[in-house]
Amino acid sequence: GLQARVRAGDTSDVQIVMVFDDALAAATAQLPPGALVQARSGRRVQVSLPADLLPALSDQPHLQLIRRPHRAALKSTADVGNVVTEGAEDIFQTDDWHAAGGLGRGVDVVVLDVGFEGLSELRGTELPRKVSSTTDPEVNTEHGAAVAEIVHDIAPGARMHVRVFNTGVELLQMIDELRISD
Repeated sequence: GLQARVRAGDTSDVQIVMVFDDALAAATAQLPPGALVQARSGRRVQVSLPADLLPALSDQPHLQLIRRPHRAALKSTADVGNVVTEGAEDIFQTDDWHAAGGLGRGVDVVVLDVGFEGLSELRGTELPRKVSSTTDPEVNTEHGAAVAEIVHDIAPGARMHVRVFNTGVELLQMIDELRISD
Protein backbone atom coordinates (compact mmCIF):
# COMPACT_ATOMS: atom_id res chain seq x y z
CA GLY A 1 0.00 0.00 0.00
CA LEU A 2 0.87 3.63 0.45
CA GLN A 3 3.05 3.02 3.49
CA ALA A 4 5.24 0.59 1.55
CA ARG A 5 6.00 3.29 -1.02
CA VAL A 6 7.24 5.71 1.64
CA ARG A 7 10.86 5.10 2.64
CA ALA A 8 11.72 4.52 6.27
CA GLY A 9 12.85 7.73 7.98
CA ASP A 10 11.30 9.91 5.28
CA THR A 11 10.03 13.07 6.97
CA SER A 12 8.91 14.90 3.82
CA ASP A 13 5.24 15.82 3.79
CA VAL A 14 2.75 13.61 1.98
CA GLN A 15 -0.83 14.37 1.13
CA ILE A 16 -3.33 11.60 1.76
CA VAL A 17 -7.05 10.97 1.97
CA MET A 18 -8.34 8.89 4.84
CA VAL A 19 -11.71 7.21 4.24
CA PHE A 20 -13.70 6.16 7.30
CA ASP A 21 -16.75 3.91 7.58
CA ASP A 22 -18.97 6.87 8.52
CA ALA A 23 -18.95 10.66 8.72
CA LEU A 24 -18.94 10.73 12.52
CA ALA A 25 -15.72 8.71 12.64
CA ALA A 26 -14.15 11.06 10.07
CA ALA A 27 -15.22 14.13 12.04
CA THR A 28 -13.80 12.83 15.32
CA ALA A 29 -10.58 11.26 14.00
CA GLN A 30 -7.63 11.87 16.32
CA LEU A 31 -4.66 12.75 14.12
CA PRO A 32 -1.06 12.75 15.32
CA PRO A 33 0.62 16.10 16.04
CA GLY A 34 2.07 17.41 12.80
CA ALA A 35 -0.89 16.30 10.68
CA LEU A 36 -2.79 19.14 9.01
CA VAL A 37 -6.38 18.66 7.88
CA GLN A 38 -6.75 20.36 4.47
CA ALA A 39 -10.30 19.38 3.56
CA ARG A 40 -13.10 17.24 4.93
CA SER A 41 -16.32 15.93 3.43
CA GLY A 42 -18.51 13.17 4.75
CA ARG A 43 -16.38 10.07 5.29
CA ARG A 44 -13.26 11.61 3.71
CA VAL A 45 -10.50 13.62 5.38
CA GLN A 46 -7.64 15.07 3.29
CA VAL A 47 -4.48 15.46 5.36
CA SER A 48 -0.92 16.67 4.88
CA LEU A 49 1.60 15.11 7.24
CA PRO A 50 5.23 14.00 7.48
CA ALA A 51 5.58 10.58 5.85
CA ASP A 52 7.01 9.04 9.00
CA LEU A 53 3.63 9.61 10.74
CA LEU A 54 1.77 7.26 8.36
CA PRO A 55 2.19 4.20 10.61
CA ALA A 56 0.49 6.07 13.49
CA LEU A 57 -2.67 6.37 11.40
CA SER A 58 -3.26 2.63 11.35
CA ASP A 59 -4.59 2.85 14.94
CA GLN A 60 -7.54 5.00 13.85
CA PRO A 61 -10.82 3.26 14.66
CA HIS A 62 -13.23 2.94 11.72
CA LEU A 63 -10.51 3.77 9.16
CA GLN A 64 -11.21 1.88 5.94
CA LEU A 65 -8.66 3.24 3.49
CA ILE A 66 -5.67 5.55 3.13
CA ARG A 67 -4.88 6.72 -0.39
CA ARG A 68 -3.37 9.59 -2.33
CA PRO A 69 -5.89 12.31 -3.29
CA HIS A 70 -7.61 12.11 -6.65
CA ARG A 71 -6.36 15.20 -8.49
CA ALA A 72 -8.46 17.24 -10.87
CA ALA A 73 -7.35 17.04 -14.50
CA LEU A 74 -5.95 20.22 -16.00
CA LYS A 75 -6.95 21.01 -19.55
CA SER A 76 -6.21 24.15 -21.49
CA THR A 77 -8.99 26.12 -23.15
CA ALA A 78 -7.70 27.72 -26.32
CA ASP A 79 -8.65 31.29 -27.21
CA VAL A 80 -10.22 32.24 -23.89
CA GLY A 81 -11.14 35.92 -24.10
CA ASN A 82 -10.75 36.12 -27.88
CA VAL A 83 -14.46 35.92 -28.60
CA VAL A 84 -17.48 37.83 -27.33
CA THR A 85 -19.22 34.67 -26.15
CA GLU A 86 -17.86 31.33 -25.07
CA GLY A 87 -21.03 29.49 -25.91
CA ALA A 88 -24.30 31.31 -25.22
CA GLU A 89 -25.29 31.13 -28.90
CA ASP A 90 -24.98 27.33 -28.74
CA ILE A 91 -27.48 27.11 -25.89
CA PHE A 92 -31.02 26.76 -27.16
CA GLN A 93 -33.28 29.82 -26.69
CA THR A 94 -30.84 32.05 -24.78
CA ASP A 95 -31.98 35.05 -26.85
CA ASP A 96 -35.64 34.30 -26.06
CA TRP A 97 -34.79 33.98 -22.36
CA HIS A 98 -32.98 37.33 -22.38
CA ALA A 99 -35.83 39.01 -24.29
CA ALA A 100 -38.26 37.76 -21.64
CA GLY A 101 -36.13 39.42 -18.94
CA GLY A 102 -34.21 36.34 -17.85
CA LEU A 103 -30.88 37.91 -16.96
CA GLY A 104 -30.13 36.28 -13.63
CA ARG A 105 -30.67 39.39 -11.49
CA GLY A 106 -30.70 38.55 -7.78
CA VAL A 107 -29.05 35.16 -8.37
CA ASP A 108 -25.67 34.05 -7.05
CA VAL A 109 -23.69 31.70 -9.27
CA VAL A 110 -20.63 29.84 -8.03
CA VAL A 111 -18.23 28.35 -10.58
CA LEU A 112 -16.03 25.60 -9.11
CA ASP A 113 -12.98 24.74 -11.22
CA VAL A 114 -9.28 23.92 -11.05
CA GLY A 115 -8.22 27.36 -12.25
CA PHE A 116 -9.22 30.70 -13.67
CA GLU A 117 -6.13 32.07 -15.46
CA GLY A 118 -6.93 35.29 -17.28
CA LEU A 119 -9.88 36.12 -15.02
CA SER A 120 -8.62 39.58 -14.06
CA GLU A 121 -8.35 40.66 -17.72
CA LEU A 122 -11.97 39.61 -18.35
CA ARG A 123 -13.50 41.54 -15.42
CA GLY A 124 -15.66 44.40 -16.57
CA THR A 125 -15.75 43.19 -20.18
CA GLU A 126 -16.62 39.54 -20.68
CA LEU A 127 -17.26 39.04 -16.95
CA PRO A 128 -18.86 41.21 -14.29
CA ARG A 129 -16.63 43.90 -12.79
CA LYS A 130 -16.95 42.21 -9.40
CA VAL A 131 -16.17 38.50 -9.18
CA SER A 132 -15.67 37.20 -5.65
CA SER A 133 -13.19 34.52 -4.68
CA THR A 134 -11.89 33.12 -1.41
CA THR A 135 -8.40 32.46 -2.83
CA ASP A 136 -6.30 33.55 -5.79
CA PRO A 137 -8.17 32.00 -8.72
CA GLU A 138 -5.50 32.83 -11.32
CA VAL A 139 -3.89 29.37 -11.23
CA ASN A 140 -3.46 26.19 -13.26
CA THR A 141 -5.70 26.68 -16.31
CA GLU A 142 -8.06 29.05 -18.13
CA HIS A 143 -10.90 26.52 -18.10
CA GLY A 144 -12.75 28.10 -15.18
CA ALA A 145 -12.57 31.56 -16.77
CA ALA A 146 -14.16 30.15 -19.94
CA VAL A 147 -16.92 28.51 -17.89
CA ALA A 148 -17.51 31.78 -16.01
CA GLU A 149 -17.77 33.59 -19.37
CA ILE A 150 -20.50 31.19 -20.52
CA VAL A 151 -22.41 31.69 -17.27
CA HIS A 152 -22.12 35.47 -17.61
CA ASP A 153 -23.26 35.37 -21.24
CA ILE A 154 -26.38 33.47 -20.20
CA ALA A 155 -27.07 35.29 -16.92
CA PRO A 156 -25.36 38.70 -17.16
CA GLY A 157 -27.23 40.05 -14.13
CA ALA A 158 -26.12 37.26 -11.75
CA ARG A 159 -23.55 37.80 -8.99
CA MET A 160 -20.45 35.73 -9.89
CA HIS A 161 -18.32 33.79 -7.43
CA VAL A 162 -15.39 31.52 -8.32
CA ARG A 163 -13.68 28.86 -6.20
CA VAL A 164 -10.56 26.79 -6.97
CA PHE A 165 -10.16 23.15 -5.97
CA ASN A 166 -7.36 20.68 -6.69
CA THR A 167 -8.61 17.37 -5.31
CA GLY A 168 -11.86 15.46 -5.08
CA VAL A 169 -12.16 15.99 -1.33
CA GLU A 170 -11.63 19.76 -1.72
CA LEU A 171 -14.44 19.84 -4.33
CA LEU A 172 -16.77 17.86 -2.06
CA GLN A 173 -15.99 20.17 0.88
CA MET A 174 -16.85 23.22 -1.25
CA ILE A 175 -20.15 21.65 -2.28
CA ASP A 176 -20.89 20.86 1.39
CA GLU A 177 -20.15 24.48 2.34
CA LEU A 178 -22.42 25.79 -0.43
CA ARG A 179 -25.26 23.57 0.80
CA ILE A 180 -24.83 24.94 4.33
CA SER A 181 -24.87 28.57 3.19
CA ASP A 182 -28.00 28.04 1.07
